[in-house]
Amino acid sequence: MMNILMATDLSSEAELAQRRARLLAQFVHGKLHIVHVAEDGDVPAPPEPRHENPPGFSPECGTVKSIPGDPCAVIPDLARSADLLVLGEPRRRSAGKLFTGTTGERIIRRSPVPVLVVRTEAHSHYRRVLLAVDLSPQSIEIMRTSKALGLAPAGCRVIYAYEAPQVNLMVEASTYSIDKVREHIAHQQRDFDKKLSDQMRKAGLIGLADAVPTESSPASAILAFAQRIQADLIVLGSRRRSNLAAFVLGSVAAQVLSHSTTDVLIVPPVKAGKIER
Repeated sequence: MMNILMATDLSSEAELAQRRARLLAQFVHGKLHIVHVAEDGDVPAPPEPRHENPPGFSPECGTVKSIPGDPCAVIPDLARSADLLVLGEPRRRSAGKLFTGTTGERIIRRSPVPVLVVRTEAHSHYRRVLLAVDLSPQSIEIMRTSKALGLAPAGCRVIYAYEAPQVNLMVEASTYSIDKVREHIAHQQRDFDKKLSDQMRKAGLIGLADAVPTESSPASAILAFAQRIQADLIVLGSRRRSNLAAFVLGSVAAQVLSHSTTDVLIVPPVKAGKIER
């Protein structure tokens, strides 16, 4: 059974995330655990009963467990026993409060499991999911993890946004004709499309694959594509630092997380998490 940890700061933004976490727990028949890490000055939540899941427990009536401490340390530590961490929209408040700009990002970077950042009202389960990958081996694990979490429904879209080659510069730097350059670009496009389809097949994912050239930035292309298909969830991966001791969001994931108006799922390298199905 899937364990979902929802961290709340008792704000209205967190209430949106709590409703999404409950809906998701119902959808996957999982257990929902709601925690409030109370720093100095925070208003404590009602205490959690000693028994974790009383008889007749339902995700719809989960109570909030209040724990003192540093959210950036406590929440990732609690997430070790979960399959998914759910957070509300990061909001800017006074220093020291949960989910102030960098605090929310630090929680995401330290989380050993995928983190779902909720920004929208949960009227139904996700239907239009966009998975943004980079064709690395981790891309397959992002697909598999999303599917295992119930966050990659049939018909999802997988996108690889890459920087478009500058045709004029290629022509100037070589003896190839413009037709040869265009042929090279078309071949590259077909190669990317095939690699995406192969990765989806290996991950057991059903949907459409799109390799999208962009002259701006991959993050902008992902956001524009998500808007075009009216995606209600964007999925991206984080990556390990070279010292293997921590994770980084990467510039693309950080930009998407900062500018997206829809929900975002950040998937850490698979070895860090529990789900390896």
